[in-house]
Amino acid sequence: MLLKCPNEIIQAIFIHSTNDDLSQLIRVNHLIYDIAICILYRSIPRMDVEKATDCLTSLFFNDFYASLVRSLSIEWSSISLGAAIPKRSTIKSIVKYGTLRAISQRRTLQDRITLLNTSLRRLQNLTVLSLIFNPHDNLSNTYAHRILSGCSFALSKFTTSLMCSLAVMRFLEAQTGLLSLNLSGNFSMSDLGGSRLSPKSLPKLKSLGWTLGVPCGLAAHFIRGRPVQRVNVMLNSEQALETVNMLGLSACPIDSAIFKFGEGVEVQSLPHIAARMPDLRLLKISLTTLPPRVRFSSHPCRSTSIVASYLSFLFSGDPEQHELIVRPTSQVKASHILCQETRYGRRSSKLHDGHRQEMVPCLPNAMSC
Repeated sequence: MLLKCPNEIIQAIFIHSTNDDLSQLIRVNHLIYDIAICILYRSIPRMDVEKATDCLTSLFFNDFYASLVRSLSIEWSSISLGAAIPKRSTIKSIVKYGTLRAISQRRTLQDRITLLNTSLRRLQNLTVLSLIFNPHDNLSNTYAHRILSGCSFALSKFTTSLMCSLAVMRFLEAQTGLLSLNLSGNFSMSDLGGSRLSPKSLPKLKSLGWTLGVPCGLAAHFIRGRPVQRVNVMLNSEQALETVNMLGLSACPIDSAIFKFGEGVEVQSLPHIAARMPDLRLLKISLTTLPPRVRFSSHPCRSTSIVASYLSFLFSGDPEQHELIVRPTSQVKASHILCQETRYGRRSSKLHDGHRQEMVPCLPNAMSC
């Protein structure tokens, strides 16, 4: 019955299948193979090291597979990039692709960093890329250069734990259509060695995210003069005011912000957010720890106010994760937001200017930031 359907219908069904299911479907017949293989290789998720190595080897040896890839995620935080590929993987390549082809490409198959670079250079249609490595490899400009050199794809989203060394900066300068950039890792400004972006690079950057290990000065460098409108930040309470002030360097008003606090949020943070970001439309605050009673704000903002169509407070403390969502029925200018008598399992909320909203029940494991 399925084979009688148009290919477009079959493709629409297969889009909802898992990668494991697609791997089985490509063995059914030639028609199913032609449809399923395009979906299977369109978006390659994070896999364990061995599976990721096998996948990159397939992309290296098969130009058709490489042309299908639009999104690729690599997470090799548990291994060293310079380590040799195990012999069993080389033997698998010899069996699958033939002795002559495998041996002729033995230099590519000698270590994962060479295999990764060679495979990336074949992904001409790649638009989304995530590269996460171990802390030692992240600090190596040599490794960054070996991974990214020769890549000609045009990304719209890039996530990496690599330190923003000279090689990474030069790579980013070539990504003129990049819309979203997410930085992780753990390094200081002194580790960067003076590497900087040219002022005209990343002209379309709309979204920027960074973690605690990324220096605020580096984040400011990416924001300054660029049209950043959305931020996703992991920070501690001491960095809150500095970070909010830094967002004013953007060429466009910030309209969406996600703040993930490793510690409790300071009382004065929300009024300061309201004052510095009057055009905010979406605000999400995530707390790692939640004391028995939390009072987010007791000081109204006099000059400006938060105008939000979506306000979310996510508490991920023990014993389980809860989320409180305040959804105004219409845009309400709140001089500040007050959450009081906050306890696990029961929360009350109101907008301090008198506009009370219906409380949304606590949802376990509702939404991850």
